[in-house]
Amino acid sequence: MTTQSELFRRAAKCDRRGKAVSDPEKKQMYKRLRDMWIWLAYESPSLSRRAAAELAATMVDTHSVLDRDKGGLSTRT
Repeated sequence: MTTQSELFRRAAKCDRRGKAVSDPEKKQMYKRLRDMWIWLAYESPSLSRRAAAELAATMVDTHSVLDRDKGGLSTRT
C-alpha cells in the first residue's frame, strides 16, 4: 500500500504537470487526477488495503497514459 505522503507527492506531480501543459483538456485531466490523489490520501486510512491499492493502480495507469501522450505536454516536472 502506498503511504499518504506518497499519495500527496503524486498529487503534487499532477499539479506540476497540469501547469506545464498547454492543452486545456489535459490541464483539466491533471487537475482532476490531482484531486483524486488528494482524496485518496485522505480516505486511504478508512479504505481496505485492496480497495485503496486498486484505486491507486487505476490512477497510476491514467497518469501514465497522460504522460505518454506528448501532444502538448512539456517535459518539465
